[in-house]
Formats: sequence, C-alpha cells, structure tokens
Amino acid sequence: MIVKPNLTKLLKNVDSRYTLISVIAKRSREITGTDKTYVEPENANTVTTAANELAEGLITYKHGDVKDDQEEVDK
Repeated sequence: MIVKPNLTKLLKNVDSRYTLISVIAKRSREITGTDKTYVEPENANTVTTAANELAEGLITYKHGDVKDDQEEVDK
C-alpha cells in the first residue's frame, strides 16, 4: 500500500485509479531495467520511487499507448 505520497495527491496527476496504477507500474519497470530515476530514491522500492516521481509531476502519460500495443498484437 502506498502511504507517502498520499493517494489524494497522486490522483490529482491522473484521471483515474486505473491510470494511476498503470503509470506507476510501467515507470517502476523502467526504473528496474535502467536504474535511472528523476528523484533521489528513499529506499530500494521502485514502486515508491515511481509514485514520488508522479506526485512531483516529473513523469506524465498519454492515452493511446495501450491501443498502439494492441494493434501490434492484432497483426
């Protein structure tokens, strides 16, 4: 469970809880693969680091990425 930053602050940067989870999960995987972060990690937990980046407005998202991936699957 994410305690800090709080859920209310995180939801101000996205349009739904589903988007919140998707954005944080995707960014967490990126951090795991590259070890590059936009904030100083407070701990080794990549999910918390991704949540902190989102709360500070350092990462953004755009809808449509999932659709593009789905089109590749359909081919």
